[in-house]
Amino acid sequence: MERHDQGSNVMDIQFSDSMSKEEFEHLFRWREQVFPAEGKNIDWSQPDWHLYSREVGQLAAAHLGYGRYQLTLDERSIDVVGVGDVVVRPEHQGKGLPSKLFKHLHHCEHANTLAEVFTLFCPHRLESYYQQHGYRKFQGTVSFLQKGVATSSDDFILMYRGTPLTGKAITIKGEPW
Repeated sequence: MERHDQGSNVMDIQFSDSMSKEEFEHLFRWREQVFPAEGKNIDWSQPDWHLYSREVGQLAAAHLGYGRYQLTLDERSIDVVGVGDVVVRPEHQGKGLPSKLFKHLHHCEHANTLAEVFTLFCPHRLESYYQQHGYRKFQGTVSFLQKGVATSSDDFILMYRGTPLTGKAITIKGEPW
């Protein structure tokens, strides 16, 4: 557990391998306002692990999910840490909570034992935001499964941090994260 100050409140970063229904409702019930419209028609995979930023004894103020995934870069398989479900409750926005969650993720032993590369999907408009966290845009084509069919999206880009993903095409044999 890591602690960080938010004015007079102390926030903890906590790891979990599950999310309660109460926590899910608390964090994601405003899905319409929080998540981009361009992602509503995509079936997303669910994270295996969760990082929460919260005041002691309170429900989470922010969340970052991640999991271990495999992708094919041209002809070789690569394990990656896929990052998704990054959300901050409206009353806690502007406090830098995602930055703290990303910093924790990038330095935690658990995530670093999974893979050397962190990846995420984001709308084009958030590319510069994720660049601030050390992510770069993959320059080739990307396909992933949607209802069992290989699909691509012009609305989202794949970004990565770590070992460079140089190649022409990435294929993901599952839903994006």
